[in-house]
Amino acid sequence: MATLSSSASASEIGLPGEVRESMVESPSRPEEQGEGGEVEALRRRVAALERARDEALAQAAYYRSILDEQDELIWRNLPDGRITFANKALCRFYGKAEAELLGQAPMPDIPAEDMAIAVADVSSFTPERPTRVNKHRVIMPGGEVRWLEFVDRALFDEQGNLAEIQTIGRDVTALVEAEDRLRQSEARYREVVQDQTELICRVDAEGRFTFANAAYCRYFGKTPEELLGQPYEPFIYEQDKPLLQAHLASYCPERDTGCIEHRVVLPTGEVRWQQWNNRACFDEQGRLIGFQAVGRDVTALRRAREELQRANANLRAIIEASPAAVVSVDRQANLLIWNPAAERMFGYRKQELNRALPSIATEEQIGQLERLFQQILAGVPVLGMSASFRRADGQAVDVRVYAAPVWDEQGMVSGVMAVAIDETERLRTEEVLRAAVERERMLARHVSDVIFRIRLVPDQGLDYVSPSFTSLTGYDAEELYNDASLLYRLIHPADVDTALDLVRAPAQRRRPLAIRWITRSGEVIWTENRVAPVRDGSGRIVAIEGVARNITPPGPGQVPSKAREPQVRVPVSRVSSGGDSNWMRLTLALPPAVGAPSRPTTCPHCGSAILQRHQRQWRAIKDGTKVQVVRYLCADCHRTFSLRPQGVNRGTQSERLRLLTTVLYGLGLSGREISHALAQAGVELSPSSIWRTARAAAEPMRRSKPAGVSCVLSDEKSPSGHEFIVLDRLDVSPDDGHPA
Repeated sequence: MATLSSSASASEIGLPGEVRESMVESPSRPEEQGEGGEVEALRRRVAALERARDEALAQAAYYRSILDEQDELIWRNLPDGRITFANKALCRFYGKAEAELLGQAPMPDIPAEDMAIAVADVSSFTPERPTRVNKHRVIMPGGEVRWLEFVDRALFDEQGNLAEIQTIGRDVTALVEAEDRLRQSEARYREVVQDQTELICRVDAEGRFTFANAAYCRYFGKTPEELLGQPYEPFIYEQDKPLLQAHLASYCPERDTGCIEHRVVLPTGEVRWQQWNNRACFDEQGRLIGFQAVGRDVTALRRAREELQRANANLRAIIEASPAAVVSVDRQANLLIWNPAAERMFGYRKQELNRALPSIATEEQIGQLERLFQQILAGVPVLGMSASFRRADGQAVDVRVYAAPVWDEQGMVSGVMAVAIDETERLRTEEVLRAAVERERMLARHVSDVIFRIRLVPDQGLDYVSPSFTSLTGYDAEELYNDASLLYRLIHPADVDTALDLVRAPAQRRRPLAIRWITRSGEVIWTENRVAPVRDGSGRIVAIEGVARNITPPGPGQVPSKAREPQVRVPVSRVSSGGDSNWMRLTLALPPAVGAPSRPTTCPHCGSAILQRHQRQWRAIKDGTKVQVVRYLCADCHRTFSLRPQGVNRGTQSERLRLLTTVLYGLGLSGREISHALAQAGVELSPSSIWRTARAAAEPMRRSKPAGVSCVLSDEKSPSGHEFIVLDRLDVSPDDGHPA
């Protein structure tokens, strides 16, 4: 280390040049030669030297004061470390006076890990590299650890040997701590950037990557090493490259930020949408350095946006095409939506309206509508309110209004959406229909026939019955409405199946049907029922409407002619008997079905009289004839049971059937025609069975006419004008003792 000493030369202490020149011995003038002249010259030289000394000391004191006022530690030392100069800052640092430091080689308290940096080999100095900078920690006298930075400069003599080392040290603790904080901040920033789910990258002015966070690398399936120094363009969708290039070229120092959406191509070939927020970086001269960008995948968002746009377009199309008026207003009742149906309904165009309510409402309605408007803004919808508004031409229009609040993203009501359905025509139609129904009811109250309507779907029940029902049966109509099972209880048990068949297949019943009813007093009356099916738009039968007329004969025990059993008709042209052809009579006792059981009157499980024929089966007996077994379903307990024939004389039954078949065959009917004719009377036989039975007995019948068989010619005509032989009555005398 080197110091400024009092024995330093004028050049070392920095004397001015003119002082140094005055100290150079000048040649004697000629007139000063001699003894007196030499003395005078010597005196002048001494005076000059004194002046130079004083100036040098003053200059040295000036520079010394400057060095002492510095906060930096400044000293000089010899190559062996002995101090030759120390400023006051160094003295304060060691807590010693300058005299105590000169000639000494003190060493500050340095942490062991920094010792190798602090003690450097002086051989590293060369005339070509005379400076050195190092930084290390120093433990202060009070124990505080401070960071100091030292700048050493080596001074060499004329021979190039190291003479002194001049050192300037300064406290850089604040700078080091700031650098540490900056380094920690950068580390935290890097961690934050690396942990972001957003894609973050930096590129230079040529478009080469200088940084890419972990999310960016994962997204594109690359490592940072694979990206750094490579261009970003290969990831950009080909058709979007011109758009991106034009966007980046638009940046300038005055506009250094922007946002863009474009497509990228992943290494797998998948095309996805990204949104990037870019910031351009410029130097002090305004030259582009590069870009820093933060991006995110918006493929799902873009698809949702496109779906929302399609949904909005569909909604607009629905609103435009809706036959109902759609109106939307904001909280101030300013009109937002007024679709074409509203224009047609109220006669106003959207451009003609400012506030919807005062324009279409009458003066009496404005106050009520304002209250409803405030109610809807409070979050309470209006469902199905009937109102009458005013058209542009002054006419009234009756509507049914449905209105609800419109909520924004913050959950606040931003307006009202209303749908109005024009009911003017419907109300007029209902009024006309109501008047027509009232006229029909008045007519129904004055006729004796019972008019009824039975609903079949979705559940069976009575929709209407005329007041004459009460006078005919003694039951009140309300009883029938409240209890649908009463409809089946007032039907005679023997006619329940017939009535159920009528309900199941009303379209197949073209002719009137005779059904017995049991009145409240227990009297049995005969009714003639005419029904017609009611179909919906798809052709399905949903109800039956009909008229029931009382046809009970005046005499007790008599059966009205219209209530007789179905008749078996034989064309007269097929009759091949001798004698008078104007009259023939055929009488024969035949059960309606071979072995058919009688109908039960009550359920054996619960005793209910409401029974429904559920299933019918034919069981073979010994002689090949089939016996009918019927299963019934109880409407109350929903249980089924079978009714089998008891005590049937199968031989007698079969003989009667063969006799009837033979008679019809002998009259000229074919087997198919006989089968069809017997089916009308409830007898089921195939044409082949009839042919086998009748062929064997036909010849004996021709030779000898069966006893008790005669035919009568009916006066009834067929639609084609032919006359028929009618088996006018098939009386049933079964052998099982049950009533027919």
